[in-house]
Amino acid sequence: MAKSLFSGSCPSHLTPPPLPYRYPELDLLWHLISIYFTQTAPYLPLIHAPTFKRAVINGLHLVDYNFGAVVLAVCAIGARGSEDPRVLHYDTRLTSGWQWFRQIRLLRPNLIETTSAHELQLYCLAYVYLQHTNMWDSTWALIGLGIRLAIDRGVHRLKPSSTSARTAENELFIRAFWILRSYDIVQGLTLGRPPATTSEEFDLDKPAECDDEYWEKTGSCEPFEQPVGKVSLLSFFTYYLKLMEIAASVQKSIYAVKTLDSRDGVSPAERNRQKVMEQDSALNDWLAALPPHRKWEPHQPNEIFLNQSAILLSTYHWVQIQVQKNFIIRPASRSPQSFPSLAICALAARSIVRMAQVLRHRSTDQQAAVVVGRVMVSSVKSVPQRIELRPNFSCMSLILVQF
Repeated sequence: MAKSLFSGSCPSHLTPPPLPYRYPELDLLWHLISIYFTQTAPYLPLIHAPTFKRAVINGLHLVDYNFGAVVLAVCAIGARGSEDPRVLHYDTRLTSGWQWFRQIRLLRPNLIETTSAHELQLYCLAYVYLQHTNMWDSTWALIGLGIRLAIDRGVHRLKPSSTSARTAENELFIRAFWILRSYDIVQGLTLGRPPATTSEEFDLDKPAECDDEYWEKTGSCEPFEQPVGKVSLLSFFTYYLKLMEIAASVQKSIYAVKTLDSRDGVSPAERNRQKVMEQDSALNDWLAALPPHRKWEPHQPNEIFLNQSAILLSTYHWVQIQVQKNFIIRPASRSPQSFPSLAICALAARSIVRMAQVLRHRSTDQQAAVVVGRVMVSSVKSVPQRIELRPNFSCMSLILVQF
């Protein structure tokens, strides 16, 4: 009797055996992993370092195809911060890590297999690597696919009832979903496309504010229990996600393709003014709620806190630009609203540039390249084509902030 398509594992003809991966030499492999967890992980809380490193030591990447792809992506991202000539695919820094990233199969051969945390992590890492290439816009479809697969797995309703109910696997799913969500918002606003999901469609928990070393039981501390008095690096991510939800509200209210018909006699101009005021108020509340160590302080002695604050405040200013840029109009058709919008966008752009300058002077060449690259990216797509700006302003108004 023929075996049912839905009984047990997938039929072999649907899952052809993948080609074996070619990993970096062992010393280079650990060198690139170290760079990733030093330069990228503090600002991308996606992978649990102790679990990841144990899995590599035990050779999981040699038998698990999805985890092997994650290892290759980590190596490709780490190669961007390495001076080792072996990381170059061709004789140029632009190809750093490409020989490992090109092996990854980003589209699964079938949609029957159960989605794993490693697969969702891979979509996040692909975004990080490709955002510094000319293929960045292609990741929009990958992020959407990642969100759909996460929803298919039920991650969007994942709610551990208490801290003790949290597991490492659940936490990895939660973090991957929120990162995919934030990337979807950034790309949607940048490319002018709708999101793959909205805040009304999921209610999973926020990531635990607990550093990697406290995920497991240590001494008298229970799992996922941050020691009292020790500031978690993950609190940065909590504030970032709150800012992303404001950006999602901007996308839904100001840039919606269709809006409900107005039946209260309010003119379109007045309605737009109300929308802008609502989003500005939300941004002001977010800024006021930041704790002191998360506010921008150029002389912050802790380099990780400095870089995290730069990402937070740069993203804050980027959202300001998204709120206001649609209301900058041609000088020939001036309106009272256009001048405040122009001034706010100019001030926000200058603030981002100043922060980038501080980071460049405070960090080493490699660290500055990594962090500043995550703080700001210039793109013509961030400004409506109908705007006519002075040259000294246009170079700043094209700033986009990406996590």
